[in-house]
Amino acid sequence: MGSNIEIHIDYLARLKSSDIDHLASVYNWEHLSLSDEGGYLWIKGLTEQEINSIEIKSIPSIEQFFTKKGKLFPLGKLLPTGNVPACLWTPIKRAIFLELPKKNHNFFEMEPSIDINIVPAEQTKQAVGHLIDWDLFVAYIKTASTLRLQPLLWTVLDGNAFVVGNPLLPLPGKTFWKHQSFLFPSGFDLELSSLTSAIQQKINPENEWDILWNVDSTYAYISKQSYEKLTRSSVALTVQSLSHQNEQS
Repeated sequence: MGSNIEIHIDYLARLKSSDIDHLASVYNWEHLSLSDEGGYLWIKGLTEQEINSIEIKSIPSIEQFFTKKGKLFPLGKLLPTGNVPACLWTPIKRAIFLELPKKNHNFFEMEPSIDINIVPAEQTKQAVGHLIDWDLFVAYIKTASTLRLQPLLWTVLDGNAFVVGNPLLPLPGKTFWKHQSFLFPSGFDLELSSLTSAIQQKINPENEWDILWNVDSTYAYISKQSYEKLTRSSVALTVQSLSHQNEQS
């Protein structure tokens, strides 16, 4: 009587440890595990579809393998190159920890294990945020029509006015587009845009802030509670309050 024993096949991949940044594209594949061994990172838990995916194949130093009866075979080859590595495995989201700075409300440098950078974007998105010089902003608001201001919100940010909504005011300044709670400078985006949700969860888990990014990859927190309707009266009251504070200081 013939044997019907099923041979189990697993898929592994290996890359140089120096290419860890390229794992950003698979960071959200939470079923994967990593092991660091002798200058190489091993990836465990890949399906047959994933081992052949563009996300894996696009990693510069990637090597793809399958395992059978404890032996390690290069993908597509019939002869093994050795035994399956005996490694200590760590879930990918623990192995690649996004070491972002502690929460504060100023611009500051980021020092992550995977570099988080702002780079020129392939496409320009519609601007919904506008950082405007304070004096220029106040002068314009004094003569602006109520209808023109009606769809907009605003707040004070680092001595400037920050306006959100559409259409934006016809004034010079820095403009921003929005994705989730992130406000990016017009014409720029995260280099690793696939990590947007992961980074937001790390630095804004309660979604209580808008995160304003600068082109040098620094960012600032803006409380969503700080916005108010843009009206001549709201600006006048803020001018009066700031003037009073300056007199006391």
